[in-house]
Amino acid sequence: MTEVNRKRIIIADDHPIVRMGLKLLVEQTSDLCISGQASNPVELFEKLEKQSFDLVILELFLPGKDSLDVLTEIKKRFKDLPVVIFTACLDEQLTIRFIKNGASAFINKRSHPDELVEVLRKVLSGKKYFTLQQMERMAEMFTNSEETGLESVELLTDRELQVMYMMALGLNRVTIAKNLSVSKNTISNHRYNILKKMHWSSNAELVRYALNHGINR
Repeated sequence: MTEVNRKRIIIADDHPIVRMGLKLLVEQTSDLCISGQASNPVELFEKLEKQSFDLVILELFLPGKDSLDVLTEIKKRFKDLPVVIFTACLDEQLTIRFIKNGASAFINKRSHPDELVEVLRKVLSGKKYFTLQQMERMAEMFTNSEETGLESVELLTDRELQVMYMMALGLNRVTIAKNLSVSKNTISNHRYNILKKMHWSSNAELVRYALNHGINR
């Protein structure tokens, strides 16, 4: 298959070594190629406007704008463009939020290279990809949907979940407010709601949650 006929993929990740590794991996195949790279959301949307791509590989914690917002904007502006979330985060709740907002797959950076290629091909064929753990988690959520005993994290709004994970990464209130284009007071209000819903008394408990759920880079 010539390069012209290969499926065109763009990678959005702020780590050059990650982009390089993905490019080397993908271009060993005969049917896929990396046709674009971006280190932040601005670069990503500039390239999406100028070129045609078949798939986006999106890092979960991209600088400059929350990736859940980036995903939402991609699905709004490029409705049929599939997005694969690529991250080291292991938290299943965040996985479900991204899938509900239009992601076609949520792949861990610790996955075997062959699995990544398999996922890309499946998504490019028009399908979604779920790991066994993700399917079990979704089944649990549907099974428990009529019960009142929801896990506290499931009570968080999408925005509260975004703020919680950014706090877990060590970002301060000013940086989070800038990334989300809101005021510092708004972030303070989100923090208050997060601690209340999660039954936490301080940020230290949030950090422990992050460590227990693999929220790191």
